[in-house]
Amino acid sequence: KGQMTGTIGDIGCFSFNGNKLITTGAGGMLVTNNKEWGERAKFLSTQTKVVTENKAFYHPEIGYNFRMPNLLAAFGVAQLENIEEYIKAKRENAEYYNKLLKNVKGITLPCEKPYAKNCFWLYSILVEDDYEINRDDLVKKMSEKGVETRPFFMPIHNMPPYKDFKHGNMNVTDELYRKGINLPSSVGLKKEDIEYICEIIRRR
Repeated sequence: KGQMTGTIGDIGCFSFNGNKLITTGAGGMLVTNNKEWGERAKFLSTQTKVVTENKAFYHPEIGYNFRMPNLLAAFGVAQLENIEEYIKAKRENAEYYNKLLKNVKGITLPCEKPYAKNCFWLYSILVEDDYEINRDDLVKKMSEKGVETRPFFMPIHNMPPYKDFKHGNMNVTDELYRKGINLPSSVGLKKEDIEYICEIIRRR
């Protein structure tokens, strides 16, 4: 409550991938109020480069070039002028989805707490066990009807590089992944598009 997204933890990470509200084509940014961590992140992202007294480049650690080109950053900054318009369109789409799907048995809609404002980057639903088909079958059916949907992002703890890392009980995460589906959410989505999508869901 009372905090902006990205400021809840010690470090906030933002993606500017091609399907985000603001895009630079790729890349992202992080924010932190810890000066030491911020400087460390910048150091690692700029090839861990140190300029010596004789102007030679010295690399005390393995580093990578994660710097965003100025031109791409300018694209991102320019889009800030339209961010409220984008969010308004996303929220209107979500409201229409809610209206058309609110009485569909077996479909759980996204909720919005009174103290929070959802930008609805993606409009996501849960396909419950009492819906006539499961999540994967619904994804397949939508595809056959020309509608691209995506399951929720696969939990990191189930991916090979991280499976051996220690973690707590992830039952809720696994359950959400099993049921979750992201519906089309573009700011350019028209009402008739949403109606077509919802009709497929209602007909099962």
